[in-house]
Amino acid sequence: MNFMKQGRMLPLVRGRAAKAVVLAVIAVWLFVVPARAQGQVLEVAAWSHPPYAYVGDSGKWQGQAVEAVEKVLVSMGYAPRFVALPFKRCLASMRHGDLSIMLPCAISEERSRYMQFSDPVYRISTVLWKKGSNMENCWQDYDDLAGLRIGVGLGYSYGANWDEAVATGIFVLEFAVGKSPILNHFQMAAEGRIDMFISDLKVGYYLKAKHAPRFDDIYPCPKKIGKDRAFGTPISRKYFENHGLSPDAFIDRFNAILKESGVR
Repeated sequence: MNFMKQGRMLPLVRGRAAKAVVLAVIAVWLFVVPARAQGQVLEVAAWSHPPYAYVGDSGKWQGQAVEAVEKVLVSMGYAPRFVALPFKRCLASMRHGDLSIMLPCAISEERSRYMQFSDPVYRISTVLWKKGSNMENCWQDYDDLAGLRIGVGLGYSYGANWDEAVATGIFVLEFAVGKSPILNHFQMAAEGRIDMFISDLKVGYYLKAKHAPRFDDIYPCPKKIGKDRAFGTPISRKYFENHGLSPDAFIDRFNAILKESGVR
């Protein structure tokens, strides 16, 4: 537009100092506007925990936890990029401050020493699974499990009563590792190599459906083990400390949007 022909003129900028100010403002504007439009890329340590978090057929991360975290981070002005790592490496990246945030995991006192958690994004219900639909040979108390081989996740605790029973040696713990420990437990139970194993209800039903009819004869017992466990989104205390950032401010904002958006 020709401002002279329209009878209007931009005010003249006089002096080097004034010109410098204008150039600085323009530079900031050119930086901020694209950042707001595109979002600052934020790498998120991602571990597979279907159906809460997994890579779908499209090659993209999906599931309840992924959708919740992505929605909150986008609302905070970030463009999340999920970095696939084994669960142990996710925790290590948080401990060492290599990454700032990871997908939700179980909240515990030990992890809270090096990570700060958001409010729960979801909760899981833990039960024992076994081969056969007969529920009469399920359990009512830990004495019913005497001498049985129980598949468990490495490093997990399922409450004080469970820990006390484990300490007595009343049953035998069978640890499964690898990319999908719970799937390994399904296989071991189907082959008779363990008597029971522990899994979240949603995870178990997801694996049964995905691998049907292979595990059609594996069923959950009705009694829960301990209380439902909360999974929150953790950030690395060391990362925030190293970069002079406030973990409290970040978590407060994350929680506020999490509550407002109703993603839980």
